[in-house]
Amino acid sequence: MVHLPELLVNMRPMNNAIGLFLVFAILVAVVLVTNWQEKTGKKLSDYKWYNYGKWIVLSIIIFSVVVTVLLAMYGAAQL
Repeated sequence: MVHLPELLVNMRPMNNAIGLFLVFAILVAVVLVTNWQEKTGKKLSDYKWYNYGKWIVLSIIIFSVVVTVLLAMYGAAQL
């Protein structure tokens, strides 16, 4: 049986790779969107699908933070 600390230690390189990929993907997306906005003269906020997507992403992030805090409090209470 694998204990949790061993699992976390073994996952660190993968977490670093995922984090680097996400940072790189976000930077590329920002550059592409900025270039597109400059070429077309339009802004993403002009589109309804962007506003809906923004609220969906923000909701997921807020939900993730709340769940993480609740799980941390539950874990601390179990000690």
